[in-house]
Amino acid sequence: MMEVWYQPDPGANPTAAPVPLPIVSVFGTLKITPQTIGWTANLPAGTFEKILRTGRVLIRIHCDVLIDAKQRQFSSTLTGILGTTGLILPGGVFESWFLIK
Repeated sequence: MMEVWYQPDPGANPTAAPVPLPIVSVFGTLKITPQTIGWTANLPAGTFEKILRTGRVLIRIHCDVLIDAKQRQFSSTLTGILGTTGLILPGGVFESWFLIK
């Protein structure tokens, strides 16, 4: 249901050969309540500091529909943006990412 990936910045090490770098999958434990989605990495303490250098962390949540506290949908459908009504098909991915410097 949830994926966490780390993509190192190829420009962070100018002495390295210009080759594609791997995307690292970070495995963890997912805890879900009606109000929260919590994820904890399955890594020993201090490992993140050794692994994560300059780069990007990508988080993907595979879900039907995500709804906020005011019952507003913020999942993969464009229903709210387009102002359409009718059947909303389930399925999709909520994706977010952030940079580490």
